Amino acid sequence: MKILVNHSLPTVEAKNRILKLAEELKKDYGSQISNYSETWNGNVAEIALKAMGMNISGTLEIFSDKVTMNGKVPLMAKPFQGQIENLIKSKLVELLA
Repeated sequence: MKILVNHSLPTVEAKNRILKLAEELKKDYGSQISNYSETWNGNVAEIALKAMGMNISGTLEIFSDKVTMNGKVPLMAKPFQGQIENLIKSKLVELLA
């Protein structure tokens, strides 16, 4: 799964918004998510979690003009990959507007 969202924010602001969203999602969906880990190296985050019994991992990278997200969709979630991508992309577009 690969998602790309363009933005015109300063890189620091884009990262701050993404960090805030991550905290909100953990709070809102904490009962459905376990084993969450997020490791930042500059503007690159390695993210891993378990949701609905499936291991999910990916990389999020913030550039000066875009945010990219590359992830592995578990085999059981493949039928929903398009919906998952659209949901994540729409959330990022709204967040970075």
